[in-house]
Amino acid sequence: MRVIVAEDVLLTREGIVHLLSEAGVDVVAAVEDGDALLRETARHRPDAVVADIRMPPTHTDEGLVAARRIRRRGRQHHSLGQAETHLAGREVRDHDRQAADELRRFVRRTDAGENL
Repeated sequence: MRVIVAEDVLLTREGIVHLLSEAGVDVVAAVEDGDALLRETARHRPDAVVADIRMPPTHTDEGLVAARRIRRRGRQHHSLGQAETHLAGREVRDHDRQAADELRRFVRRTDAGENL
């Protein structure tokens, strides 16, 4: 499966790329804003996109807007939106494990052909 990751926070973006890569997913691009997501999606034609909802420049709905544009281009993509969560200490570790599990489930389901 070929995936693009769109997340403006570098550490989060690299963490998602790492998790997906360890699960055997081919991450073809990792970008920080909606415009770059649109460009790289046209260039790589991935099977799925993992996108933050709020990205630069306004941090409102750039990820959602980009996902809608990608779908209108006519190619069916699986997409998984994520919202930023602010936690501290042990909660961060628990959240990271839960996020990793969710990404793995998503990859397995889309590899099986399920349209999410």
